[in-house]
Amino acid sequence: MKWMKGMFLLLAANILIMVTLSLTVPGDFSAAAFFLVSFWLHFPGMYANVYSDLMDTLWQRIIHAGGILPYVSYKLEYPAVSAIVLYVSSLWGDMYAFYLSMSLILFSCMLGTLFVVHRSLRERGQPVQAIAYFIIFTPSFIYFSIYSFDWIGAVLMVASIYFAYKRRAVRSGIFIGLAAAARIIPLVCLPFLLLEFKSRKNRLLLLGSAGAAWLAANSYFMATDLQGFLYPYQFQAGMGVEDSWLGLAYLGERWVPAQVGVLAAEGSRQGGVQVLGRVAA
Repeated sequence: MKWMKGMFLLLAANILIMVTLSLTVPGDFSAAAFFLVSFWLHFPGMYANVYSDLMDTLWQRIIHAGGILPYVSYKLEYPAVSAIVLYVSSLWGDMYAFYLSMSLILFSCMLGTLFVVHRSLRERGQPVQAIAYFIIFTPSFIYFSIYSFDWIGAVLMVASIYFAYKRRAVRSGIFIGLAAAARIIPLVCLPFLLLEFKSRKNRLLLLGSAGAAWLAANSYFMATDLQGFLYPYQFQAGMGVEDSWLGLAYLGERWVPAQVGVLAAEGSRQGGVQVLGRVAA
């Protein structure tokens, strides 16, 4: 079958690119191997694959919609940068091509995240082994690497933190603005980024560049379908506490192993921020 042969050739090329790219970032061969585990874990059509937002929710939503433009053709609970990535990967019109495209994008963002963290640690004389402890060798690295858009927001967020440490207000602002346009949660870093800059001018530059970057990513969707653009924020505002350490408040006197496991996974998912936090110390 031609389509199967093409799929395996594309998959082989994908693996080759992954391994080759991993060698360009010191110590990241193990990260590439773990990422491939996540790749097969969520691979569509394989029995039994594991649920992911990308394939089991978003791809199904795309193929049943009248078009592929996020917010317009279908509702999307993720911000604009994630929507753009989703749109570009959807242009193929094929499930396997969509999955491979998303995998390559997420893999590149994962490598970028580890590279920025590695560089930050090395420049400040911190042990680079922290990358393995807090990021690579964690259950959530395998389970969530190809799940939604987390690595896209992560690479933009750690780049912003890195440039804040370097006292580059405009660059830090651009990256935190784009991070907030990819995932909402990076905004929690904004107050701490402002603390890195002592002058009012630099703080204004940070906020101004962040706002400009956020608007650049969102303006098209705001003009095209304002209600669709607002939907991710309305959706997130209505979300309860899910997969968060705050869930410990609801465990009461009963220790529920399944819930604790989910909470532990969420904690390790934030490892990159923990590592960069140590760099500032």
